[in-house]
Amino acid sequence: MNVITSYVCPPIPTRSADWCAYLEQYAGEEGAPRGWGLTKLGALEDLLSQLDPDDEQAKAVWNRINDIERQW
Repeated sequence: MNVITSYVCPPIPTRSADWCAYLEQYAGEEGAPRGWGLTKLGALEDLLSQLDPDDEQAKAVWNRINDIERQW
């Protein structure tokens, strides 16, 4: 299960939604969970908050968060 993050940088005055995170299997589906944030990590955390903690999808997002934190 792939977790996609992208730098969107919408043309709005606030920078709080520059990054978007979503699950690849839901790409393009209306109403699918999407996380938004100032940073890639923030978007992933927002996405994680929308998922059931015991679900495999949440584990995939959590693993992606851990990968980012290990890079520091």
